[in-house]
Amino acid sequence: MQSVAYRIGAIARKVRTYRHFSREERVLVRRAIALLCAVRAGLWLLPLRRVRMAAERLARSRRLSGNAAERQIGWAVRVATRCVPDASCLPQALAAQVLLAWYGYASRLHIGVVLEGRFEAHAWVECNGSIVVGGANESARYTPILAMTNRDE
Repeated sequence: MQSVAYRIGAIARKVRTYRHFSREERVLVRRAIALLCAVRAGLWLLPLRRVRMAAERLARSRRLSGNAAERQIGWAVRVATRCVPDASCLPQALAAQVLLAWYGYASRLHIGVVLEGRFEAHAWVECNGSIVVGGANESARYTPILAMTNRDE
């Protein structure tokens, strides 16, 4: 178990890093943290199907003005992951897909598996032909078994 001093130091480092972000980056990171928390909690309590339906409704519920690029949205989700416990690839992918839809991007969430040796699964999001969340190197190992497209595509 980590000491209290270590935890306080880690929080202080995150605050210092956050202060160096631009106003737009801060807003994007706060949105990503909120979405990631909601998705993570939803996946703890509900089946994926129900969380996915809620994410689709949320994605259609608003359009945000601004010029956040796909890569900035992916970056914000990765930063938010450091603040949300157990934010594995699936919550990250769902949160990224909602954020992308809010900024007007069509995307596709993939779930893939590796069947060699022990079973492994991974989720990633593609937008405009590139992987936004889930890592291009990481996703290459997996055979896609499911693709979920947001409704704008």
